[in-house]
Amino acid sequence: MILAELSAERWQTVSEGTAGGGVRGALADIRRFMQVTSDDGPLRQFAEQEPTVALRVLMAEAGQVNAALRASVTACLTAHGVNGIDTRTVEDAVR
Repeated sequence: MILAELSAERWQTVSEGTAGGGVRGALADIRRFMQVTSDDGPLRQFAEQEPTVALRVLMAEAGQVNAALRASVTACLTAHGVNGIDTRTVEDAVR
């Protein structure tokens, strides 16, 4: 739950004021999100200290983190005017 909330907060940070821009804008936000989360001290520390647990939590397809990431990627695409992306594409991107 905490990781899902942190994920949502990071998405909000990278996407503030960046609506529009089509696929390039969406990909820029997704790249920024990946950079912000990989540079985040607490998240990095968790992954370094508990790699098995971190991978299980972060990669669980039915987990809250995965669901939050799917919702955030979908919202990012929509905010940038990228419509018609099927859910399977978003699921593949989140994996």
